[in-house]
Amino acid sequence: MEKERNISPEGQGSQGIEPAVRLDNEVLVKMAQDIDNFTTLTHDAHRATEFERNMTLGQAIRLYSKATAFSMILSLSLVMEGYDTSLLGSFFGYPAFQKKFGYEYSHGSYQLSASWQSGLQNGVQVGEIVGLWLAGAAAERYGYKKTMLANLVLMVGVVFIMFFAQNIGMLMAGEVLCGLPWGAFQTLTTTYAADIGPLALRPYLTTFVNMCVSENIEAGF
Repeated sequence: MEKERNISPEGQGSQGIEPAVRLDNEVLVKMAQDIDNFTTLTHDAHRATEFERNMTLGQAIRLYSKATAFSMILSLSLVMEGYDTSLLGSFFGYPAFQKKFGYEYSHGSYQLSASWQSGLQNGVQVGEIVGLWLAGAAAERYGYKKTMLANLVLMVGVVFIMFFAQNIGMLMAGEVLCGLPWGAFQTLTTTYAADIGPLALRPYLTTFVNMCVSENIEAGF
């Protein structure tokens, strides 16, 4: 759809700050022909946009209380993610972990090889990248709530793979699979806050997501 940006005073917002984005005239004519009551719809959309733009913080919280609460609950999934992703790395120096998943050297000690240490750490990142992509596509088709609940259930299931891992390959598979819901948590929380939240609440909800990310970094350390 072709668009052109009008920066003239007539095309500015109600406060004369942001330029309006207007559709090409040919596109408007085609839309008016294909859509019934096009003039009424555009007028109502303009009124709704102006109402949301002039809405105060208190009004936004009262009108979108459920969306606000759900966004904050979603963001809490990030708090313990930093702890989870860095927990395995702290096990590398434990003698029991080295003996179970490492290799025995000539002097009788056990050690986890550098290649497997890197693989375990990077396996989480690979799973998170795939999870980010899959969660975006799933949320577009099924919605945020169903996608989030599905990833929470998946998290409960795949964590048992690492808990009952019998060898380092099984542990590696558990790390990659756990990265899938972890990646989904990262994208769903931010996009929900930016997409569902009204304009007055959007800065606060996205900042709350950043605060939860900061908490997971602190938990990781």
